[in-house]
Amino acid sequence: MSLTGSKAAVSTFHFTVILEGLDDISEELANRLFEAGCDDTLLRCCAGTVYLEFDRDAESLAEAIGSAVRDITAAGCSPAQISLAEAIGSAVRDITAAGCSPAQISFRQD
Repeated sequence: MSLTGSKAAVSTFHFTVILEGLDDISEELANRLFEAGCDDTLLRCCAGTVYLEFDRDAESLAEAIGSAVRDITAAGCSPAQISLAEAIGSAVRDITAAGCSPAQISFRQD
């Protein structure tokens, strides 16, 4: 929250989390993840890799990923890898829609 009392804008962040030690999905796993707060994700499995595709609302990407990791852990699972490819693609689309080219934008970490 800022000093003026207004909240930062909430955005939807898209990212993928690969789960460690799992090679298939089950209804029990889906229920555990849903009950832990992963109700904004698609649970998928491809070639023995189980992963979650998130569309998480948050004030920042760090907050979105942090809350997703907490929810995954609360469900008794462990994240092995986080992919931001979709998040980066979304940022590039937003930059282009604003009339800029990605080359004109400097990304920085605060």
